[in-house]
Amino acid sequence: MTDPAAAAAAAAARSAPRRARCPHCGRGFDCGAHTQPFDCWCASMPVVPGGTLPAAGARCRCPECLADEIAQRMAGATG
Repeated sequence: MTDPAAAAAAAAARSAPRRARCPHCGRGFDCGAHTQPFDCWCASMPVVPGGTLPAAGARCRCPECLADEIAQRMAGATG
């Protein structure tokens, strides 16, 4: 039999954001990449122009660094 408290704790852990650290600036941020249901903040960001998909195991950038990268690539794509 499953312990209801343990099941509730496991469900909460699956839905909680994961604390991550940006590999570019070192800032800590909450990442929803491993939540159930999937709810990562970056899914609402524009696709990086001319970018390729991240390699398996690549670390996420923080919102500010990802926004900067997108802006720089968009400027390069139009300039």
